[in-house]
Amino acid sequence: MNFTEVAHGFRRKLQEPTGVEANSYRLLRKVVGVLGCALPFAVWWGAWLYCREARQPSISAYYYTSARNILVGTLCAIGIVLVCYRGPQVKDRLASLLAGGFGIGVALFPTTPEHPTPVQDLVGTLHYTFAAIFFLAITGMVLLLFTINGKGTWRNKLFWACGLVMLACVVIMGTQALLSDDRKLAWKASGWTFVLETAAIEAFGVAWLVKGGAGGGGGEGKAVTRS
Repeated sequence: MNFTEVAHGFRRKLQEPTGVEANSYRLLRKVVGVLGCALPFAVWWGAWLYCREARQPSISAYYYTSARNILVGTLCAIGIVLVCYRGPQVKDRLASLLAGGFGIGVALFPTTPEHPTPVQDLVGTLHYTFAAIFFLAITGMVLLLFTINGKGTWRNKLFWACGLVMLACVVIMGTQALLSDDRKLAWKASGWTFVLETAAIEAFGVAWLVKGGAGGGGGEGKAVTRS
């Protein structure tokens, strides 16, 4: 087998799903949407119901609560589905691979605890890096890929709205790096990171649910159709 045959085989695997596969991918989109919408509330209410733990400053901070397994399990599930997802075009596939891979990284490399060791500091830095790339990747998918076709439809407008909400949340959270240490502590105590992360992930979840056909419109149809 020469290089040309290998390249052709790889390209074929990245091509659009056809026939019955389309139904499977609509289901995968709905699974991603449900998991995304459920995540913030699952960790929040799970920690409170199980151990009466207060709301944490960020979703990632629930790693150090009784809701750790919910957090890690849900993030890994989202990441695995995104990695396995084969979108209608090569760029969809590559974007979902990127988002899924870094989503799994967010789950496996926890955020920095209150009094970190040097190793925990390093792991926390990796966590923040993975989280930033994950949020940028899923925002790009919604804004740049979901909106390609169907201009003027309610679904397209909703994708734009969800994408802009996600982008705004990512930008606002990114400004923390410019704050002084005292202001960073005040920001952390305010709980705004949790609120913004929740808003971004809810918008992400809604976009994927609609992409999968929730709310009417049927989602993406056969391989020749792009929503």
